[in-house]
Amino acid sequence: MKHVAMNVLYSLQHLVYTIPSQADAVWSGEASPGPSYLDEASGGRDNEFRQRNTTFLTWNLMHLAAMLKRCGGIPAHGNHRSAWDAGARFDHPNPENR
Repeated sequence: MKHVAMNVLYSLQHLVYTIPSQADAVWSGEASPGPSYLDEASGGRDNEFRQRNTTFLTWNLMHLAAMLKRCGGIPAHGNHRSAWDAGARFDHPNPENR
């Protein structure tokens, strides 16, 4: 489950999703097999880890959204592949290891 979540987050950031910190709020229960999140007696709804991390994730998501809204989103400067390919380095030296 951990590797699946890591792969999903990695994939989303490649699609230009902004992932807030503390994004691991998943309920995985006991190492499989075991009851699912909403199954009777699973403890999913009352799980302290899930409640804490979902709360942290929610607040971090709201803070991040507010910051992005205040600054008009993520600036495009320095994020143009065609400009990079044409030689622009956006006021920084080429990042290749030399």
